[in-house]
Amino acid sequence: MKLLFMILFLLQANLAHSHCGRAFSEFFPQVQAKILSSQSFKTFSREGSSSLSSEELKEASMQASLLQFQFIMAGVDISQKTLDELTEISKFMVKNPRQYSDFLESAMNQFIREDFESLKNSKETVAIFHALPLNDKAYVNVFGRSPSYDTSTKISKELIQEISGNKILIKQHDDGDALIDDISNFKGTPIIIAHNDEGVIKLTGFEQTLPLSTVQDACIKTSKRCIVLSCKASNHVGSDKIIANDCVINPSTALAISADVAKYVESHDYKNHDEKTSLKKIESIIKAQEKNILGHCSIAPVLIAGGIVTTGSYIMFGD
Repeated sequence: MKLLFMILFLLQANLAHSHCGRAFSEFFPQVQAKILSSQSFKTFSREGSSSLSSEELKEASMQASLLQFQFIMAGVDISQKTLDELTEISKFMVKNPRQYSDFLESAMNQFIREDFESLKNSKETVAIFHALPLNDKAYVNVFGRSPSYDTSTKISKELIQEISGNKILIKQHDDGDALIDDISNFKGTPIIIAHNDEGVIKLTGFEQTLPLSTVQDACIKTSKRCIVLSCKASNHVGSDKIIANDCVINPSTALAISADVAKYVESHDYKNHDEKTSLKKIESIIKAQEKNILGHCSIAPVLIAGGIVTTGSYIMFGD
């Protein structure tokens, strides 16, 4: 339980400080409001809050202190009422970690929706070609096991559906040849989001795989700058035409990076930047998000060991 508690706090820090410089003081109040108004929290407050063991109460107290510290670091004065609410929310988190992570994910996804909505029209300049499993069958094809949580594909599916539209091209791929064709034929900057196993992308079609090196070759052959977002992708690809992330990454972070890149590519700055400058800018966007994940890549394997990242939209893209 202690490990799960620390994992959730670190995930919370990731979400709170994640894309577009979202401040904790802006992010967490939304999570707080969602939790306090939920029926599950109201039921817990009536029936379950007194059932915590002494160990769980210690964990909840630590979580509440960490939340308070985040507000202090953000320069926000909080009332006694808010402190009391943070205490109760922390107890709820300790007893209902999965529900708590869902509230965090919901708030994160709302910010992602807003980011994509703020785009002008990046359809011709940026495309997201992904292999996110949006149903149980695709999940099995990608990860080789059934979803262990009944909403494991629902959140990603709803989010993808909501941000897909005229402003940006978003396309799921179940076949490697089709992905290479789309990368080669797209005139702008393709962003590839997928799970990989030792440098081999797992697509959503049955037994469909594609080496990341093949993606790299397609980008080099067509003189196209590509962005690859997959766990530790930079371990498997790297050239002046490929920009890849270094850390373990999840779908929400990958989509947040994509929105940031799209906003940059459609900006006046991008049009005025030479290739070297724009390359450094896109790299900085990815690294800023990776820093937000947990502060350092080396911490990421703890998440996998904890098991929570195999469920919900916290599915990670590499082993």
